[in-house]
Amino acid sequence: MNGLLRAFSAQAKAVFKDKGALLLFVLAPLVYSAFYPLPYLNHVVRDVPVGVVDLDQTAQSRQIVRWLAAHPNIQVETFADIYLAETAMKSGLLGGFVILPSGLAKEIAHGEAVNLPVIADAAYFLVYRQVLTAVLEVAGTFGAQVQVGRSMAVGRPIDQALLDRDPHPLVIRPVFNRTESYLPYIVPAVYVLILQQTLLMGMGVLAGSARERGTEKGSLSLSAGLSQLIGRTGFLVFLYSLHAMYFWGWSTVIFELPNGGQGVQLWLLLVPFLIGVSFLAIAIEPLFKEREQAFAYLLFTSLPILFVSGFVWPREAMPGWLTAIATVFPTTPAIEGFLAVLAMDASWESISGQVSHLWLLAALFFSACALGAMQAAISFWRSTVSAEKIYPSRKDLGDFPVAFLNILEK
Repeated sequence: MNGLLRAFSAQAKAVFKDKGALLLFVLAPLVYSAFYPLPYLNHVVRDVPVGVVDLDQTAQSRQIVRWLAAHPNIQVETFADIYLAETAMKSGLLGGFVILPSGLAKEIAHGEAVNLPVIADAAYFLVYRQVLTAVLEVAGTFGAQVQVGRSMAVGRPIDQALLDRDPHPLVIRPVFNRTESYLPYIVPAVYVLILQQTLLMGMGVLAGSARERGTEKGSLSLSAGLSQLIGRTGFLVFLYSLHAMYFWGWSTVIFELPNGGQGVQLWLLLVPFLIGVSFLAIAIEPLFKEREQAFAYLLFTSLPILFVSGFVWPREAMPGWLTAIATVFPTTPAIEGFLAVLAMDASWESISGQVSHLWLLAALFFSACALGAMQAAISFWRSTVSAEKIYPSRKDLGDFPVAFLNILEK
């Protein structure tokens, strides 16, 4: 127990004495969680500038223009001809434009189908979707008005005319993301990534600093015992549990993020996730010879890890080899599990697969840590103490197993 407490305390001192590590372990998660949701606070894109070229100049075309102007998704600006609208769109002043062709009113009067050309900027998918949605809704409403008016003109009551127009009305009700916005979808997943990446980079900075100072042997950067490994992991889990409670506590309230599910399900996911990430951070410490290498090696991995996690693009549509690589990252099952709990109020049975996956990764990374500790211990004893001095006083080796001595003899 004393060994665990000493390792816990030593890890805490290492974090709070190093300003760079302190920035990553404490400040970075708070700053990221505060600023990342800000661009999505409006939830959906509104008032997209859209041009309208009315070549018909009739009562019907002007009514369509008025309805387009009343739609909340877009902000209408009229143009005299197609060339001016196209020029404005190429200049980035418009998200798209609609052409009301000449002869529109005549075609409607003759009962013919009318085509409304829509040119939208597909380079920005959100703008493209909002422009098309607005035009489709206005065109559909206008077409329904014309059809119902014709039915009533031949003596059919309005209720029957409405039923003839749409005998099987489609009712669309979004679930789990009622605002259909990116905020409740992206931000909780990014919070999981923030926890993992800041912890990995922080531990990489500490390991690189120890290497630069030449204090990695027998120090925090290379653990030589199980108690030290568990003590260090205990501090990391404790620190990042505080961050997680803020992320899915106050931050959820402030930014109106999804907060479904019970605390039990969240902790069932959080504990193996933090343990696994902590073991992973300790296992990859030997990779860092300098503190700056933590940023060089890990910073660029954030976006690829996010994209292969399966929430940006479904894993079923990814190549098999890429899906296999994604399973190695703790964020993959963690993001899926947290989104299921927070947005869908998932039960334990629904997330049991993700929880098992996280514990399996934790066991894998723990094995890597243990193997690294064994190799470091053997190298340490080989380089500092000769075999003749070790064997007469085997008690100096502490808890090292006899198998280690056999390795040293070879």
